[in-house]
Amino acid sequence: MEEDQESKSFSSRYDITEEQCVVCYTMLTPKNAIYCKCGHNFCLECMREYILTKMDEFDIYPLECPVPNCHKSLYKMSKDFLEKDMYNKLKTYRKNKKCMMDPTKQFCPQVNCEGYVEGSEKSSKCKKCNIRFKHSRDLEREEILRNCSATQCPTCNNLVIKPFGCMTVRCLCGTEFCLKCGESSTDAHKYLNCAASNLEGKFSWWTILFCLYSIILVPFTPFFIVNIYRVNWDRNYFFFMDEHYIFYNILLFIFSPMILVFGFFYLPFIVGWMCVEAIFDGKTKGFFWFLFKVIIYFPSVFLCFVGILLGFGLLLIALPLMGLAYLFVRINIQTKY
Repeated sequence: MEEDQESKSFSSRYDITEEQCVVCYTMLTPKNAIYCKCGHNFCLECMREYILTKMDEFDIYPLECPVPNCHKSLYKMSKDFLEKDMYNKLKTYRKNKKCMMDPTKQFCPQVNCEGYVEGSEKSSKCKKCNIRFKHSRDLEREEILRNCSATQCPTCNNLVIKPFGCMTVRCLCGTEFCLKCGESSTDAHKYLNCAASNLEGKFSWWTILFCLYSIILVPFTPFFIVNIYRVNWDRNYFFFMDEHYIFYNILLFIFSPMILVFGFFYLPFIVGWMCVEAIFDGKTKGFFWFLFKVIIYFPSVFLCFVGILLGFGLLLIALPLMGLAYLFVRINIQTKY
């Protein structure tokens, strides 16, 4: 009896005949049923798709049951239903992520070596090729950080691309941190102050000027957004502006009103389409679905347009108050020093 229960604690495609998959709710058969240790049942297709998605997102350590609030590991039992190549790939992914999550380890710099190195601050040795490396300044990494839109993870030291407009990012090692200052994402981190500060940690005069006179400077919002972003976040954004800085800024200043008007009319169509897609969830087969989708698309565009105008209006009310607060803090900091 105990042996039967022990065998059921692992993957099984043969015992269950009348259970439903908790993902797609299809009836399970002896050929496609997978029974997890936690008691949740899945079909083979859903489980493979789930693991493939996790591998694409590099979120495979730990590899847990897809049911919410269930933290049972699926890694050991995945060997029973995954193809050999897919399982070996999953195994390699997990080893790489485990290495990335450990700040004392890093991938071996030797060409075609899939091992990792660990050791003292002065030297380290690869576990696979047994080559010892001396630590020195990584000039190539420093050049990438200086000339590209990238930052460094505070935990694993891997390079992370800076996506436009994002305050936080989650590294492949699992660490969430602020793209601006590099601090870990906690409740104590003041994102609003961090966003308004320049790369030296002080409130930027560009930000203060735009906030104080935002109502007057509305037509030139794109001009200020680009310059604030370059000063506060990423100097390599619109890198071509560095060669002819004054010329490109004059062009941007002149065409800012047109860019703003275009954005007001363009964004509602994009956001409205995304809303309709989310409502239908890809169910557009047949003439009826297509017609219904077209009918509700234009009202959604109008509602998005009204929402964007209201949001922009509220923002114009709040920005001068924020500018006064930033100016007060900046003046106090300068008087102290």
